[in-house]
Amino acid sequence: MVIFEGHEIVVHRNEHSGKYVVVTFCPSGISQHATTGFFAEPPLNKAKIPAIGITSKQDFWFISSEEAEWLPLVQKEISNFEKVVVLGCSMGGHAAIRLADALNADVVLAMSPKWSLDRNECDHIDIKYEKENFRDAMLGMGLRRRGGRARIIIAYDPHDAVDSYHAATIVEHVDQVSEVKLFHIGHGIVDFISGTINTQKIVNASLTFDIPHIVSVISKIKRSHPHTIKKIFEKFTEKKPLLCFKLLKILRDRGIDYLPLIKDSTISGRLSYHLRREGRRDESYAVLQWLDAVTLPPAVKRERDYTFRNQSRCYLLSYHGLMLVYDIREKCLRGQRLIFPETGCVPVHITLQTEDLYLKLLFDDAEYFLVIQDGKIELDRYYDRASVLRLAESRAEEWMEQFNAEMDERGYVVASRLGFIVVFSEGDVWLDSKNDRTFESFVLIPAPDTDWHDYDAPSGSEPESDAISALGSVMG
Repeated sequence: MVIFEGHEIVVHRNEHSGKYVVVTFCPSGISQHATTGFFAEPPLNKAKIPAIGITSKQDFWFISSEEAEWLPLVQKEISNFEKVVVLGCSMGGHAAIRLADALNADVVLAMSPKWSLDRNECDHIDIKYEKENFRDAMLGMGLRRRGGRARIIIAYDPHDAVDSYHAATIVEHVDQVSEVKLFHIGHGIVDFISGTINTQKIVNASLTFDIPHIVSVISKIKRSHPHTIKKIFEKFTEKKPLLCFKLLKILRDRGIDYLPLIKDSTISGRLSYHLRREGRRDESYAVLQWLDAVTLPPAVKRERDYTFRNQSRCYLLSYHGLMLVYDIREKCLRGQRLIFPETGCVPVHITLQTEDLYLKLLFDDAEYFLVIQDGKIELDRYYDRASVLRLAESRAEEWMEQFNAEMDERGYVVASRLGFIVVFSEGDVWLDSKNDRTFESFVLIPAPDTDWHDYDAPSGSEPESDAISALGSVMG
């Protein structure tokens, strides 16, 4: 419920009671929600943790003449509790530190806080903050604190130059500050430690007042958080596909918390492609099987012929893990996620045979060739060699080790009289690239088929902890 609403500041109070209370300050950019909820409200309510949320209708870093009205009200509310934990992110992190003593805080956790927005005392200020979030009342707003009872923890990404600067400046001017360095996650730290259980763990750790323990808990949550794991896949799939494969296998065994990652066809598509570049065909197929298994309804069994026999149909998987499809309505090629193409799009396939490999489409039980006509992609029941799109083995340096290998171990390019096809990360397709490089290359994946051959996915031999630590340690 709202216990105070001014022109700029709103104070919320949930219905829970106990020996301690959590006070939160919201980040900037969500002022439209100032009256309807507060920062960290959902996990705090789910965990039944007493909480007071201070929100702002205008993003002026909670520096307002209304402080004389709302602060005494909050001080009265918290006087009934034995311990006070204060949380704030970005704009809210500055307020959490500035008002720590006024709120009689025991522990403050400030995530990616700014030291100041005043250019007279501070560098590394984005021009947008100066134009949209600064006013005269904020002159000299730099955080300065000597003494005080609260233990202050600031969490930030050392690789973020701006946040790293502000963290260093806070440490210089504020007493009793401890740092939690969370690498490779940028300014949005909340996304990497979010969740009801994680919030409960952080609050419980804060109540111990054991700073090394608090730091350890936050770091551990970050390392195993699904957002962190997704970052690992984004960063290391191309460089370390085998380790990423073993990590994905571990996630499959860990249950529902990581199911969205296992069902993410972008992760699986990229990983399947890059495993093939590493010569890891079996592991590449295992990833496809896992994706089929978790995405389709239990009663549906998608069967693929992994033997790559003559006349087998194969789809084309691009460098970015997107499947090449044809948009029938727009009459163009696109790159789309595996499993379910968008409405109006049909996967492009080739049929393995001893002759040339031509790109085809199966539509209404009829097979069509993809041909170039007037600079556009059209469908035709017949073709001539000058206009048809065909598959050729890639001669890119990255594929030379697999050159002339088994057909499903090679890298390919799609060639036409306009040049090579290239699929970009957002799914756009160009028809006229002059390069035959990794970016233009495709691998073949078995199309769903009723002719099923048993295929056992490799189990992997590396222990769980090795696979996670090998990648997780790089992420910090």
